[in-house]
Amino acid sequence: MPCARSFPLALSAKATRRALMDRIESEGMAVVAGHFPAPGFGRLARVDGKRVWRGV
Repeated sequence: MPCARSFPLALSAKATRRALMDRIESEGMAVVAGHFPAPGFGRLARVDGKRVWRGV
């Protein structure tokens, strides 16, 4: 269990990741992601209310 001092930082990191993903999705940015499914180049899209990876 994380200590109380790291909890706000974890929330901040989560909010930052969510904001980044929202921006990538809304602007239709191309992404190069080493840990995403092959081919590792793609875009984030919204399907049935869920964010999905679309490889190109």
